[in-house]
Amino acid sequence: MPVKLNKKNETYFLVGLLATALFLIPQMAMAAAAWDEALKTIVDYVTGSTARYIAILAVVGFGFAAFVGRISWRRALEIVVAIAVVFGAAKIVDMFAGSGS
Repeated sequence: MPVKLNKKNETYFLVGLLATALFLIPQMAMAAAAWDEALKTIVDYVTGSTARYIAILAVVGFGFAAFVGRISWRRALEIVVAIAVVFGAAKIVDMFAGSGS
């Protein structure tokens, strides 16, 4: 009997599938620091320039929607804070780990 996934579980499944695919790439499997390279690839993908431009468009879109009353200002602020955490995660971790530059 096939299992029907809701959108949230489908997203988790696709992220897991992507992570698994990254670990199965032969160059990464043969590298001495395969885990580091795979995780760095994921971090670079999530915080890269394309993701940055998408985040900028999201902030503009949510700001405009809040301005015209389509969503609350609180929700727009939550989204901006979430984007700041995603792009500032490396500095936040370095600060707590004591290895910040």
